[in-house]
Amino acid sequence: MPVPANKKDTAEINHQALAKDAKYDGKYVLRTNSILDTNQVALAYKSNFAIKKRGNFLKSPLLPTP
Repeated sequence: MPVPANKKDTAEINHQALAKDAKYDGKYVLRTNSILDTNQVALAYKSNFAIKKRGNFLKSPLLPTP
């Protein structure tokens, strides 16, 4: 790998910021005005994603089969 001509052409990883933000990996925020409890909201959100994913299959072109 060639050496960059100057410092402007390099990139550095901020390991402190990476470690600090690692605790949020795999987490997401759902904001709602629903009266459902936290687990029910998360399950509803995940099932909605699964339904949309299946719907994309229905929107794809049909291929002829023998």
